[in-house]
Amino acid sequence: MNTVKIPTEFAPAERIPLDIIYKQSESIKSLPVVTELLNTMLNFVLILNKHRQIIFATENFLQFTIEKDKNKILGLRPGEALGCIHSSKTNGGCGTTKFCSECGAVKAILNSVSGYKDLQECRIIRVISGKPEALDLLVYTSPFKQNDEQFIVVSVIDISHLNKQRTLENIFYHDIMSAAGGVRSLIAQILEEAPYSLQKDLVVALNGIHDIIEQIKMQRELTAAEKNELKIQPFPIHINDIFQIVISQLKHQSISQDRFITIDYNSKNTLILTDPGLFKRVLFNLIKNALEAIGINKTVTIGAIEDNETVTVYIHNPTFIPERIQLQMFNRSFSTKGQGRGLGTYSAKLLTEGYLQGKVWFESTVEKGTTFYVKLPKQIDLDEEFFSSIND
Repeated sequence: MNTVKIPTEFAPAERIPLDIIYKQSESIKSLPVVTELLNTMLNFVLILNKHRQIIFATENFLQFTIEKDKNKILGLRPGEALGCIHSSKTNGGCGTTKFCSECGAVKAILNSVSGYKDLQECRIIRVISGKPEALDLLVYTSPFKQNDEQFIVVSVIDISHLNKQRTLENIFYHDIMSAAGGVRSLIAQILEEAPYSLQKDLVVALNGIHDIIEQIKMQRELTAAEKNELKIQPFPIHINDIFQIVISQLKHQSISQDRFITIDYNSKNTLILTDPGLFKRVLFNLIKNALEAIGINKTVTIGAIEDNETVTVYIHNPTFIPERIQLQMFNRSFSTKGQGRGLGTYSAKLLTEGYLQGKVWFESTVEKGTTFYVKLPKQIDLDEEFFSSIND
């Protein structure tokens, strides 16, 4: 098979002519079950020859392409079909500029040409209707053979909206934390010079803004935890110190009005090595849920028991949880308090079992009420992988 040598700054530029491309395409189409299955997938799939030319594309790929005719994209390379601004800068096309050396798609495809599977992120800039558009793609490639010819399957997921959402979230958390921190500092400064008649109200306002900041931190941590991006910071702390911090935070909230939190006198004030911030979030959510479950003048009791290697915190309230609610207790966004709620028990389980190396469960009966349990190791496992994750 004769090919013409073309200059390149990265990947080989050589192509094969369209008549051979059409034969390769027909060879793939002769596998109807395969092509039908590929067309049912949510992500779009390409099959390339060893010259990185398209010989098959799923129907949903056309929604991303510049040329909407499936037959007209045969023989093109992925960047050319998608309209990448770098794909037309050289005679060699997609993959042959110095910019392509940093393209995840090209690198993944080349690795599969060499016989390996690969997964890379790819960022493409193109111009649509005179306006620049950015695509963020997750590209998985795998080699295979058909009729003794080598091909590459390319599976692509558009993650543009996820990356955009992540960027906007980071900006939002940064800006709102800066604004809330500024308000807190201003109130604290005014409180120092305010007349006695205003100090009580200013203290209430200061506690309120502090609670807002804590809620923002809690939501930011939950978002990071769900993305497996949360970094933990272990520190030795006594159980009762955590109890006092959480009780202090909750007593300023309206849910604590005419309701009480007491520490069991049998509770063990154990010293543990864990992430105090995350542990505090877990207890805050579970104790707050307990306060919401009880009636006026009722009490939530908290405490801890220990054995040789673990400590178990318990949060008890006298209210029974109906079975239909018990069955959905740790589901995300499930709540009896209305739409948009239901993150308390979910986040407690996520943080405890996903990051604090512990376990969360509950027991509820008509006779005894409801008790949530949080079991943690007295010392979190500080293995090499753990250290690398917190020091990134």
